[in-house]
Amino acid sequence: MKSTNKKKSLKRKKSVFPVIELSFRSYRNICIMLFILLAYHLTLCCNYNFLIWAEELSLFIPGRLFFDRHVIVPGGLLSYAGSFLTQFFYLPVLGCTLFILLLFLLQYLVRTTFCISGKYTGLSFIPSGMLLLSVTQVEYLLHTLKTPGYLYAGLLGITVTLLFFILYRKINFRPLKSILPVIYISTYQFFGFYTLLAVFLCVLYEILFFIKDKNTYRFFPVVTGLFMILVVPYISYVYTNIRIQWQEIYIAGLPKFYFTQDELIYWIPFLILFFSILFFFVFLLKKQPVEKEVKIPLLNRDTFIFIILLAGIYLGSYRNENFKTELKMTRAVENNDWEKVISLGKELKSSPTRLIIMYQNLALYKLGRAGDEMFAVDNVSVLPKTKRPTLILMHLGAKPVYFQYGKINYCYRWCMEDMSEYGMNVNLLKYMVKCAIMNEEFPLARKYNNVLKKTFFHKNWAEKYQKYIDNPESGENDPEMKAIRPLMAYDNVLDGDGGLLEIYLLNNFAYLEGGPPELVELSLQCNLILKNIERFWPRFFLYARTHKRLPAHYQEAALLYSHLEKKVDISKINFDQEIVARFNQLVTLSETYQYRSDEENRKAFKPVFGDTYWYYYFFIKDIKSN
Repeated sequence: MKSTNKKKSLKRKKSVFPVIELSFRSYRNICIMLFILLAYHLTLCCNYNFLIWAEELSLFIPGRLFFDRHVIVPGGLLSYAGSFLTQFFYLPVLGCTLFILLLFLLQYLVRTTFCISGKYTGLSFIPSGMLLLSVTQVEYLLHTLKTPGYLYAGLLGITVTLLFFILYRKINFRPLKSILPVIYISTYQFFGFYTLLAVFLCVLYEILFFIKDKNTYRFFPVVTGLFMILVVPYISYVYTNIRIQWQEIYIAGLPKFYFTQDELIYWIPFLILFFSILFFFVFLLKKQPVEKEVKIPLLNRDTFIFIILLAGIYLGSYRNENFKTELKMTRAVENNDWEKVISLGKELKSSPTRLIIMYQNLALYKLGRAGDEMFAVDNVSVLPKTKRPTLILMHLGAKPVYFQYGKINYCYRWCMEDMSEYGMNVNLLKYMVKCAIMNEEFPLARKYNNVLKKTFFHKNWAEKYQKYIDNPESGENDPEMKAIRPLMAYDNVLDGDGGLLEIYLLNNFAYLEGGPPELVELSLQCNLILKNIERFWPRFFLYARTHKRLPAHYQEAALLYSHLEKKVDISKINFDQEIVARFNQLVTLSETYQYRSDEENRKAFKPVFGDTYWYYYFFIKDIKSN
């Protein structure tokens, strides 16, 4: 009776919770489709501008010299091939498609190498998923990462490892199999760590199967393999290599993240990747039945793992609105699309970084609207969200900001520093060409431009500036350079900025005296930002004498400073009556709320005066410039 009751209850459960069953092929296709959707969403949709930026931070030039510069370091062939593939992100759709195809090739190799059956398709996506995550989580760090071709290097490396291992498994001729690890280890200079990993997998394969069959012939590849893993990197370091540190000989070819608690998050995808490869030996040790077209439940253990994998990739990916906005603004600045810069700032929902505020002020200045709008935007900033915040502002913003403000030598200086520290890339070369042209150093500009002419996707850019190099007079009508030249009317010296982009520019322009109208107004604006009353007045009166209309913020500052100090007579200045009325309202409100705290006053004044210089002067005090 009890067994009958149990059967009845099971039947009732099946009818209430029907089990959806699929063939191996259908289940595999569902996993592939979900992975494709996630991969395209995280690359093409969420990181479109990041991938374009990654291409600009890379460089590939056909030729022996460029090849030799890479392969002199163990694992250099991966960096060389990675740099070649990275350039296709110039066309993000093409670049993403190529990247995702290689991820699927890796998944196929994992499944084939370790004989993983269709019902474990989700598990076979772990290596590809972790390499996808390694790209989507790297954020600002890509600029300071000394690993050329990073986006592809790990993917290509693990692919080579699996190709080596599957070849080793397929060969049955024992003498050849015994010397294969020796042949593999000879590629250490090309593939670095991934060669060592391939040999280690061969050794582990022999050890595990020796436990099963006790075949003593397996000892020779084990001993020679382990010996080669230990000795060959040392020999390479001592006798052939001059560009690698001792502590890196066994990890050459891996990304150069720091081994710190802060940067552990960047190692996690690689650790999971390597441990998953070791785990897959379970499928080799276990005799796999012939895969038949049988039905399996859609909701099974593998599905659960696959869903966790996709969720982990999505949640672990870097999603920061400020970072995306900075990349978009940087592109807009480099294209001189100042309206786009301003619209991007208005679309931002979170508090901006200092670079975003600097880009907005730059765009307003270029459009001649800074005097009316620069304090109407959000001036409360936050620090960039990254594990390496040091000099992030300089690495990302120094070159475009210095160049657009006419600080050509500073722009060139940071190009040289970045190139010596992180290597040559497209973005640096473009600025070095433009800086050399602006300084009329045409042979130097030609030298840099010749490199860009050898690239696949930047030849048109190089052809445009080659005309300016060959015919300097034609460059004088270039709109970008024409707007910058008046800002170069200062003593052309190069001192130190101390790695502080914003504060250096503010002080430098604030202390300027005289010069073209463009510099006078810029000096006036910088003194307003610094709240320097003494230096404000001479520039204000000079501007007032040479312009028919006074912008709103200049009037606001003059009314405020005159009221605070009562030293300067502004009775002859023609102020807008609306601004005067608002200022009187400010004075009245200040007297009413004089005994309240700053925070209470901030909340009370922002709705009424949040778009004025007055609000900036009293309540914006914490400028996190770095």
